[in-house]
Parts: sequence; structure tokens; C-alpha cells
Amino acid sequence: MKCISILVLILVASVFSSSGNEVPGEVNPLCTQFHAMFKCTDTKCEEKCMEWGQDVIHKCVGPYLCLCTKINCSGHQR
Repeated sequence: MKCISILVLILVASVFSSSGNEVPGEVNPLCTQFHAMFKCTDTKCEEKCMEWGQDVIHKCVGPYLCLCTKINCSGHQR
């Protein structure tokens, strides 16, 4: 579980450090979605992210915010 947390932090850091004009799937292979929710829990965050696809990493980044990260997304999905 600790390794997954480290991986999520690395992925989030690479998203924030990437240029904002890069198109996901071409230069920047990561896509992210933020979802506001009441009392973010690991289970609720995972369920919300699974609506986006099976290959999504989820993480509560605060008490009311869920971060979904998709690796190697294609096209202009965000």
C-alpha cells in the first residue's frame, strides 16, 4: 500500500510539473480528474474513478477531494 501511495505522489508531481499546453496521450501520457465529494473515503473515491475506466489510480487528496489519474490515456480525454 505504501508503494502505491509513492507511485500516486510521483504521478501527481509529474502532472503538475508538465506543461499545461501538452495534449494528454501525445507528449504527456497522464490524464487526471478531480471530483468533489462529501467526506472522501478510499472506497467512494475508487468507485468514482472506476466510472472513468479500469486502469485508473485513485487517491483522496483532502477530506472533500478525490484525484483520479489515468496512465497512457488517448486523445483529449481529461
